[in-house]
Amino acid sequence: MTKLLRILLVFSLIVTSTGWAQANSPAPAVKDYVVLFQQDKLPVDYEQIITSAGGSVTAAIPQIGAVLARADKQDFLTGLAGNGQVTEAGVNVEISLEEGIKHSFATSSLAAPQPGDLYQMFQWDIQRVGGIPATWAVQSGNHKVVVAVVDTGIDAKHPDLAANYLFGKSFVPGFPEAGEDGNGHGTHVAGTIAADGRVKGVGPGLGLASYRVFDPAGRGQVGTVAQAIVTAADDGAKVINLSLEGYAAKKYKESMAEYLVMKRAVDYANKQGAVVVAAAGNQGFDLKQKTQLVPTLRGPVVVIPAGVPGAVGVSATNKADQRAFYSNYGKQVIDLTAPGGDLGPNFDPATMTGEIDFLSMNFSTAPGGGYRWLLGTSMATPKVSAIAGLIIAQQGNNIKPDRVAHILRKSAQDIGEPGRDSYFGYGMVDAQAAIKAE
Repeated sequence: MTKLLRILLVFSLIVTSTGWAQANSPAPAVKDYVVLFQQDKLPVDYEQIITSAGGSVTAAIPQIGAVLARADKQDFLTGLAGNGQVTEAGVNVEISLEEGIKHSFATSSLAAPQPGDLYQMFQWDIQRVGGIPATWAVQSGNHKVVVAVVDTGIDAKHPDLAANYLFGKSFVPGFPEAGEDGNGHGTHVAGTIAADGRVKGVGPGLGLASYRVFDPAGRGQVGTVAQAIVTAADDGAKVINLSLEGYAAKKYKESMAEYLVMKRAVDYANKQGAVVVAAAGNQGFDLKQKTQLVPTLRGPVVVIPAGVPGAVGVSATNKADQRAFYSNYGKQVIDLTAPGGDLGPNFDPATMTGEIDFLSMNFSTAPGGGYRWLLGTSMATPKVSAIAGLIIAQQGNNIKPDRVAHILRKSAQDIGEPGRDSYFGYGMVDAQAAIKAE
């Protein structure tokens, strides 16, 4: 990995794809797997199928015909390959949030706290997308519109989040509390959506629900993310925020299962009435060059979940409305853009030299009642999610996800080439225009 990627990958998913082709290669004593069955439903004997192949079921996702399994047999996948009811199977891919540049803020350096004081000083990004009092006077959101944050958890006691935090669920063994966040990523995302205190989210009246899929070190699995998406949809979430990304090769057996389980989860969420919004990724990749993205994967590669049909893919911009240097791009993946910040005008990403300006990054909530700056498509994505939530609050909860996506595109400011382009999709999201759109 280049020095450029090492320093700028802020909370991007690093995915090592494995699966069918590794059935006869050395493996750890115990491995986790994703198994997908026909017809998006589970056969009555699914547990016996897994057991017969030498594994055990750790979780079932019957809504999408998927099972998460564990086995210590090296030939577990080979045992499943001969079963006609199994559509695809592969390792439940390990994913991790790679911590990049961040900067905490000491509130003790300021005078007595006042509502919105940090918003006025630091949150240029929220203001840029129409997160302003004039918008909130018309529509600030309500708790009937729940935005699911599938992430590292949320600090539910943070004074700027507590009033809008509704509930949480954890899918991480050993970390049962979704209303806690030992990492900080999820709390920052949540603040961008619906903080209402010293900092403001784009929709400061929206409801927040935490679906914890990463441990404090930022480790998780792709199957768990799919499980959380399905659960959030069943819980009635109207928007599902996925500030995470990985890569899969749809024609490559070693990663087909991870693509398919994510596709089924997104499809299911859409059918349940949830808008799915996903980060495009922080590697600076041209997503059109699919075969060049991930050397370990053969054939066309797709970014997931942003590249899955039905997900709204989001790129990131800087203060000057330019593509942030780390942001992935590609016309077929990027639907919209929003500020994710960068390292400032005096920093040269080509040489990785110069002065870092934290004020060019995104400012939001941090665990323990604090605040910090971060940057990335992870920070751009929740702005789109929040505006989707405001559209739903304005139009009513019965509005369909594709209609919400249409309004997001229609109301966006076209800041690139005319029409949809590779860097910005249909343009910069605009909360004020979106809530006024018919």
